Amino acid sequence: MLLGYIVSFVTSGFASEAKAKEVEDFFVANPMPSAMRKMEQSVEGIRCKVSCKRYLASGILTRWC
Repeated sequence: MLLGYIVSFVTSGFASEAKAKEVEDFFVANPMPSAMRKMEQSVEGIRCKVSCKRYLASGILTRWC
């Protein structure tokens, strides 16, 4: 359980596809079954941030306002 919180905390600032891949690769090389779900959630969160950054960079909000 504690490991899941550590994974979440460490990855919370990541916001690039490269970092998402790095986290996935780390857990493939170093499997930790007790933190697997939290790792999946963290990678999903990173990818959501990447999508938001792309959306904001597209300028759609400036065209809308």
